[in-house]
Amino acid sequence: MNEFEASLAALQKKGRLRTKRFLFFSAIDFASNDYLGFKKDRATFDKACSSVLKDGFFAPSASQLVYGYQSAHKKLEKTLLKLHGFEDALIVGSGFLANTALVSALPGHGDLVLMDEEYHASGIAALPLSKAKSELFLHNDTADLEEKLKNSDAKRVFIFVESVYSMIGDILPQEIIDVADKYGAYLVIDEAHGYGVIGANLGGIYDHYGITPQPRHIKMGTLSKAVASYGAYILASKELISFLINRAKPVIYSTALSPIDAALANERIKKISKNSFSLRKRLDERLEVCEEILGKKFFTPIIMCETGNAENIHKKLLKSNIITGYIRPPTVKTPSIRLIARLGEKEKELIKTLKIIKSEI
Repeated sequence: MNEFEASLAALQKKGRLRTKRFLFFSAIDFASNDYLGFKKDRATFDKACSSVLKDGFFAPSASQLVYGYQSAHKKLEKTLLKLHGFEDALIVGSGFLANTALVSALPGHGDLVLMDEEYHASGIAALPLSKAKSELFLHNDTADLEEKLKNSDAKRVFIFVESVYSMIGDILPQEIIDVADKYGAYLVIDEAHGYGVIGANLGGIYDHYGITPQPRHIKMGTLSKAVASYGAYILASKELISFLINRAKPVIYSTALSPIDAALANERIKKISKNSFSLRKRLDERLEVCEEILGKKFFTPIIMCETGNAENIHKKLLKSNIITGYIRPPTVKTPSIRLIARLGEKEKELIKTLKIIKSEI
């Protein structure tokens, strides 16, 4: 047995071996991050295709800095800036690339990175690439963050947090934003699971708390969750975006996002904005159903059910053609069923799924 086989065997023994998951078209999907049910939205897909056909370029073929920056990217940036109120925008190939770019390029010698301990793996993995010192602070703990800020003698501090934590489902406290502003720190908010999920207009954390972006605020978001496309974006000041274009290797050396993904994201973001009231109402109704059956209040469609019986529940759901997430350590501390109360499935299917889970925990 070679070293790779031995490692895989050890994972298998611990029940942590991962495999690719193929989603059959007929399956009931409560696993994907398609919160608003847009992945089968044909109308926005057709509009995106028409836009790309009109432009006449069907592939990026280069990085944005060489010859890959196209009309589809520019249109998407314009939509994002109008929606979120930042000075400038940058489209990136994926959320992983965006986090790697931010962590590796922005903080330098003499700086300090303070990152929430539950921050996405892409940010944690990028820490060794930074020239700055780094520390993790307790999850959503304002007091621990402020203590570290008080004791810091760094030239600059960069705080990395998420608006909604994907494996917990909780929301960033406004107090953390306030503390970052109080100490003049740069604040990076990963909105991958926040946009299209929280806020009266589904605009994410700024919409949720009714606050205005500040000069040292940086907003990163993905286009692959509620937006149901692919790629990511970074919103910040003009100076900071220019710095990333010139210093961030994941931006400089990566092929630009496909124009069809950019166009699709643009159409679906516009649809979210236009229909935010009705979509917000439907999401809230789903959360009420989850609370009624599981006896617990939820603030996002990410429904985490920690249980030692998670594997059996997952198998039972699969037999009913229902897909949920079966999340295991080390991603989470306790094996859990991760159910996304998404709008893409009928409410009666959600009720059926929740009742199966309830009967087994």
